[in-house]
Amino acid sequence: MITKYCGEIKAMKKQKMRISKNFVVYNMNEETLLVPTAEAPFHGLGEGNKTVGVILNCLTKGTTEEEIVDALAAEFDGSRKEMAEDVRSVIAKLKSMGAIFLLREET
Repeated sequence: MITKYCGEIKAMKKQKMRISKNFVVYNMNEETLLVPTAEAPFHGLGEGNKTVGVILNCLTKGTTEEEIVDALAAEFDGSRKEMAEDVRSVIAKLKSMGAIFLLREET
């Protein structure tokens, strides 16, 4: 069971994902907003700091968790492990809002 779970996590790190067309990323000064459209399953406003801004901006294109961590490491000093944890946390929140979707893998 644990081996299967670890394999799923590894696969997820390589799976490309992006922001749903039902959400708009808006950058304003030091803050980034995630604004849902009328069709979005989430109704409210998502806001975040510079770290969340980098994550959301990466997700406007097809990207993986690893690529997001690379972008954070290029922008900020700190532990890649902590950055990866932050990315997973933000992605989990975005998934719960219906704000991201997985892209089909090309064969």
